[in-house]
Amino acid sequence: MYPTLPTCDKALTIINRYLRRYDIDLLGFSPHHITTMIRFVMDHIYAEAAGGYYRQLTGIGTGYHCSGAYAEILVDNMYEKALSLTPALERPLTLALYVDDSHSMWRKKEHCDQFVSNLNNIWPSVRFTREEPSPGKQTGSTELSFLDILVRTVVLPTSTYYGLEWELFQKATHSGRYLHYDSHCEQTIKLNIVRTESRRVLNRCSTRELAYPHLERLRINLADSGYPWTTISNIIATELNKIPTPRPSNHSKEADFLLKVPYTNEAALRKIRNVVKKCSLPIRITTTSGSKVESLVKRDLIKNSARECDCVIHQHEVPCDWPHVVYRTTCMECDKGYIGATSRPLKDRLGEHEASVRLGTNTSALGEHCLNTHPELATGITGRRDWTSFFGLFKVDIIRKSRDTLGTFLAESQEITRGKPELNRKEELKGFIH
Repeated sequence: MYPTLPTCDKALTIINRYLRRYDIDLLGFSPHHITTMIRFVMDHIYAEAAGGYYRQLTGIGTGYHCSGAYAEILVDNMYEKALSLTPALERPLTLALYVDDSHSMWRKKEHCDQFVSNLNNIWPSVRFTREEPSPGKQTGSTELSFLDILVRTVVLPTSTYYGLEWELFQKATHSGRYLHYDSHCEQTIKLNIVRTESRRVLNRCSTRELAYPHLERLRINLADSGYPWTTISNIIATELNKIPTPRPSNHSKEADFLLKVPYTNEAALRKIRNVVKKCSLPIRITTTSGSKVESLVKRDLIKNSARECDCVIHQHEVPCDWPHVVYRTTCMECDKGYIGATSRPLKDRLGEHEASVRLGTNTSALGEHCLNTHPELATGITGRRDWTSFFGLFKVDIIRKSRDTLGTFLAESQEITRGKPELNRKEELKGFIH
C-alpha cells in the first residue's frame, strides 16, 4: 500500500491537522516543522539498482521511520470520511483497524459494497478490496483470515448453533527461516526467538489441540536453522506448562540510560552486565552487530577503484568518485575554511567550485572568496579545468561519509554548527548555528 499513498499538499494538510488535533509531544517542534521534514523525506526517496540511483516518484518509502505513522493517519482519515458518507443504519456493527487492514461485521452485503466504494473514491491511487469467508473444514462452516489469525465457525456438539475457534495463520509464502543459530549475535536473542514464536502459536490458537501441529512445524523450521533440538523442546515444554496469569499493572521502572556495545562473544557481554549490575547503575545493555560482509566488500572495491584512478583530483589524495560526503576546503593563503556536502560524486561538486574560482563568479562560496580576496586567480579561461591552480590554493579534506542524502546533509549541519567556518555564507549558517 505504501507506494500508492498520496504525498501531495492535501495529504500533508491532513497530517498537519491530525498533529494539531491531538496533544502529541513533538519534542519542541511545531506541526509545520514536522510536515516540512516529512515533505523533504518524501521528495528524497531513492533506491540503488544496477549501479545507479533512482528516485521514487509516487507513494512513500517502505523502510522509512515515518512511513508507518504516515500511512496510519491517512488511512484513519479515509475511514472517517467513508463512515461520514454512510447512513447510520448501514454502518458496520463492528470495525477493527490495523494500518490498512480492517475486520468488520455488516448487516447486509450491499452495505459493505457501498462502504468499500466510498473508500475507493477518496484517493484515486488507493484501492481497497474485501475478502469474504470461505468454506471451512466442517460441513456448513466458514473461515476467514485476518493478519496472522484464522477464525473459523464450528457447529457446537450439543446444539445446532455455531461457535468460533481460531488458530495461527501463515501465508503460503511463509519461508520458515529464522536467524541461524550459528549467527554472530547475542545468545539471548536466539533463545528469545524460540520463546516468542512458541508464545505466538499458543496465543493465536483457541485450544492446545489446534496449537500442537503449529508447534511441531515450528520445531522443524528452527531445527533447519541450526537450533539444537533439545533447546527447542525444552523451551516449548516450558511455555506449554506455564499457567496464564494477568500482567501486573505496575510495571518495573525502565532504565534511565541505554548503552549499546558491539557484540564480540557471550563471555565479554556477561562481564559488562555483571559490572553494571554490581554498581547498581540504571543502564540497560544492548548489543549492536558488526559490519556486513557486503559493506566490507563494497568498501574494498571503492578503495581499489580509488587506487586505480590516476586523475588530478586523486593525485591530491581526494576520492573523486565518492558520493554522500561532507568535505572541508581550507584556503592556504588566509587559512579560512568552508564546509560543504554533496550526494553526487565529489568530483562534480569540486568541479563547480573550480569553475567559479577560475571564471571569477560568485556562484560558489569559494569563487566569491577568491573574487573578493584573490582576484588574480580568476583567469577567465573557459573549456578546460585548472586543477593545479585550484589545489594550489585550497586544501580539500573528507570529514564525514554518509549512507544516503538525508544523512549527508544532517552531517553537514552538525559539522557547520561545530566548526563555524568563515567562508560559508550567512544563509547557509542561519539554519544551523544558534
